[in-house]
Amino acid sequence: MPSGVIDQLEDFVWGKIDENEFLKKVIDDDALNNDGLLQKVEVIQDTLNAQLRKKVEANYPKLLDQVGAIEALDQMQSNFNAEMRLLFDRSGKIAEEFEKVQQKLLMDVETIENLHLMRRILGDGLRCEQLVTKLVESKHTDHLRRAEWVAELLMIRKENPSLIRISWMRDTFMYRIDELARNATAETVKSLREAMSSLSASEVATCLKALVHLSSRDSTIEQLVAETISNYDKTFLQLATTATDDQKATRQLTQIGHQLHATLEQFAMLGEDVALKMTKRLAKVITNRVQANADYAIKMVQTVLRVVGAHPTSIVSPLRDALSPLKQSILSQSLANLFTVVDNAFASPEVDEGSDSYDSLQRNAVVERVNSAMRQEVNSVAWDSNLRAEMEANVAKTLKYVGVKLEQSISLGGDSLKMTQRMTKRQQRNYDLLQAASDIADVWPAQLAAPLLLLIDGNVKTIVGSVEETANVVLDSMHTDEAIPKGRHVSPYVKELCEHLRNARSHFVPIHAILAKNQRMAIFVQHVLEQFLLHTTLRRPMTEQLEHAIAKDLEYLCENALLTFEGKGGHESKNIIDHYKEVAAYLRKSSLAKADPNHTPACLPLWVPIQLLISESESQLKSPHESTGWTIQEYVAWFNSHTDRERFHFFSTLLKSYNNSVIARNETEYVHNYPLILQLVEKGLSDTAK
Repeated sequence: MPSGVIDQLEDFVWGKIDENEFLKKVIDDDALNNDGLLQKVEVIQDTLNAQLRKKVEANYPKLLDQVGAIEALDQMQSNFNAEMRLLFDRSGKIAEEFEKVQQKLLMDVETIENLHLMRRILGDGLRCEQLVTKLVESKHTDHLRRAEWVAELLMIRKENPSLIRISWMRDTFMYRIDELARNATAETVKSLREAMSSLSASEVATCLKALVHLSSRDSTIEQLVAETISNYDKTFLQLATTATDDQKATRQLTQIGHQLHATLEQFAMLGEDVALKMTKRLAKVITNRVQANADYAIKMVQTVLRVVGAHPTSIVSPLRDALSPLKQSILSQSLANLFTVVDNAFASPEVDEGSDSYDSLQRNAVVERVNSAMRQEVNSVAWDSNLRAEMEANVAKTLKYVGVKLEQSISLGGDSLKMTQRMTKRQQRNYDLLQAASDIADVWPAQLAAPLLLLIDGNVKTIVGSVEETANVVLDSMHTDEAIPKGRHVSPYVKELCEHLRNARSHFVPIHAILAKNQRMAIFVQHVLEQFLLHTTLRRPMTEQLEHAIAKDLEYLCENALLTFEGKGGHESKNIIDHYKEVAAYLRKSSLAKADPNHTPACLPLWVPIQLLISESESQLKSPHESTGWTIQEYVAWFNSHTDRERFHFFSTLLKSYNNSVIARNETEYVHNYPLILQLVEKGLSDTAK
């Protein structure tokens, strides 16, 4: 055996080593020598005995001194034990007495509990008997009081089920409780129905409180909702079967409207949550029973919307949502009908491809046919603002479709834009189509007819533009005719222009109403006169004789052509046509007077005297088109496509170029009109900078 385990044995005896740990080492040591271990134990024992004897011998005198004290303590312990035995015996007797008293108290308590239970049973029984008697005898008492009595009866029976086991109580009154509860519930429900029919809110509230006491509120409300929905389902089913008869359908829809209004008012008294529950289920019935393409759909929508408009949105919103498919069907069908009307109107014999024109009566008939159809559709939904707005959107689509038909029918190419003295049937048809479309659009707000008006305006601009283009061609011919008419004669180009404008005037008559809008005619006349002045002020040399001839041509042009266009704007107008005599007189004045703003007519653009003074100047100051190497046609095209400020910048550049050329030639004098022209250009730049 290794010396380690035996050496640790003494430490184990004195508790210096954990017992489990030491024993584990002993068990794990397969080479353990039992004899050696026993010998070690004996050695330790001998050592302990020797030490014990030594200690006893050393302390023996002291032990002898303690013998008396030990005997006294032993005597005291004996006395204490005797007293404790006596106390134990007395305590046992007291415990027995307490046990007897406790048993008696328990018996008394049980007796009292039984008496209390009997008293409670008797009290509850008497109370039940009293309540049953009241319920039987007081049939005219209000429902809330009777419901409270029934609720109390049911509560007593639930809390004290022993009552039913007492024969005299069971046979006397307990058997009647269920019957009385059923009767009270039935009477309350009946009164609730009557109160709802008479719209008595106070009575409805009382009945609802009574049903709460009877624990029948939810079931009763569910029954009322189910019955109401069932009735409406039958009504809508019957309506669908009689839809072919307009009179019957109208009568039924009127009845449905009155019935729905009453139903909403009745269920509103039951609470918003109940009313919403009913309308949700009713909305499903409407969705399932009323077909979107039904003949009476629009009347149905009208009837329901008129009713729901008088009730809170939070309650009737499901009904509005249920009408959405019907609304969409109405709008789709309405749009299809309007498109059909437009197709028929533009495909009618009056405007068919086989016919070249139609008179004003026929045109008015087409206009009235289309507008009447649109007005009828809008008026058919006037009772609902939202539906009316959507129907107006249909009108906008219809007007846009009119524009499509107009594009398909009108032809503004080739000979259709040639303004001859004799109007072709194709041209007459174009003008009549434009006027018809304009008459249709005029009835409706601009925001609805905007696409159609834009299309009409584009076609009118094309027609007027062709006249303006021809007028420019005629005006351009003046630059190749250098002869100045003498006496009272006028220039040949003016006569040709007047002839062209008179032809255009005859072509404008069919669309006069269109041209009269937004001062289109006045704008056209102003444009012709500005182009006349633009061309004439470019002629050189600008002699006094030529200026008088231009003034005479202007008066002739206005009096023999332009005045017939009704483009005058009145005394306060700044249109040239309204002050053409002043302009003619101005052309006859001297250069100095032309440069004076006080002598310049207010209607005359500032570029007119600038170009006129340039043309009156010596050849060293080039004409505007010559300064850039342009032809007159190129300059006119540039001039018409730029603003006044850009035009004045052009004139300023022209003067700077002229000034540089004078300096380059070392000349000291400028053309006579240079200061006047410079003053007008600076004024133009200043005015257009604002």
